[in-house]
Amino acid sequence: MRDSFRLGRLGSGLVAVAVCLTVAAPASAADLTLRVQGQVTSSDADALGLGDDFGTSVGGYLGLEYPFNERLGLEFGVGWMEFEQSGGLDVDFLFFSFESTASLTMTPVTVALDVHLTPSSRYDLYLAPKIGWAFFDDLEIRTDLNVSNFPVIPGLPVIPSFPISPIQAPVPVVDIAIKDQLVYGLRLGFDVPFGDSAWSFASSVEILGVDLEPEAASGAELGLDPVSVGLGVGYRF
Repeated sequence: MRDSFRLGRLGSGLVAVAVCLTVAAPASAADLTLRVQGQVTSSDADALGLGDDFGTSVGGYLGLEYPFNERLGLEFGVGWMEFEQSGGLDVDFLFFSFESTASLTMTPVTVALDVHLTPSSRYDLYLAPKIGWAFFDDLEIRTDLNVSNFPVIPGLPVIPSFPISPIQAPVPVVDIAIKDQLVYGLRLGFDVPFGDSAWSFASSVEILGVDLEPEAASGAELGLDPVSVGLGVGYRF
């Protein structure tokens, strides 16, 4: 927790310096840039505590950059990430099978300093430290009871099968409220324009630092720390 706090303070300091630099920088006639991306996100967090992790999931990102000069811009963004961990509990006993799954949705709202590393090129490579706030839906944990036909055991009478095979009996869903948290991270982006048009191909790699903390168990934290690869389009206007 102390390391996360220190990194959070470092991220806050970087963005504060960024805001000062951009406010002090001369105004630019450059256009606003809108970026829309689909994302593939990975996290090795184990919400069920059974050795598995959330693995790979999908999401999206929408960002709007306001340029202060050819090297610096301030980008306001909102993301959407949905995580799902399945197969965490898979126990077979005769004709019964239990399987547990966990799902979670995170919506990070961030502000980033876009530092453009190739201002004289038509290809835009930029590095963006960012900070913001992550909003979480409840962590949903569901356990399903799967019932199949009775097995045939040599030497024992054959037990009649169920009319419907197999059947599934859902166990009530458990919802765990998660605290909204500070989020910080780093984004590496690369935009390639489509000819002379205002449209461009927008790609990025991003890592975010954020913890999962149940509201009912203060101090019990789990590092989510997702890594995302984004592909989409940009538009200057």
